[in-house]
Amino acid sequence: MKLNPILAATLALGLLGTPALAHDATKGDITVDHPWARPNLPNRPAAAYFAITNNGDTAERITAATSTVFGAIEIHTVKKEGEVMKMQPVEAIEIAPGETTMLEPGGFHLMLFDAAQVFEEGESFPITLVLENAGEIELEVKVEKRTGHEGGHDHGSGHSN
Repeated sequence: MKLNPILAATLALGLLGTPALAHDATKGDITVDHPWARPNLPNRPAAAYFAITNNGDTAERITAATSTVFGAIEIHTVKKEGEVMKMQPVEAIEIAPGETTMLEPGGFHLMLFDAAQVFEEGESFPITLVLENAGEIELEVKVEKRTGHEGGHDHGSGHSN
């Protein structure tokens, strides 16, 4: 039986997958689940969020992140000072063995500066996480319009995420 060439190509793509369509990422004992960001505004920083799980026996740390579509990426957290929530850069994010660390609105997140373009809902962009032990993990961050109560706060410093 001959297989239709279009059907064969579709099946092959489904079986092999493509990196461009990948959303979650795994390297060694580290898994990154559902990297996402809100649509960004012109000339304003954005933020990226995800869950990162360490399935290994050794502590891991996110020490940096880079992207071809952002001029700079910083690792941040949000801390309450008095009655005000303030964003602060941090050196790294720890991921304990056997644990999941959430990067989410109102907590740890990647702050994205100097976007090459405005990213709309449904689009995606690349980020490379730099981990202390595992090395680099390539992510495809999906732009989603999230509303509701995600624990997010207006950082009070001109950031929209």
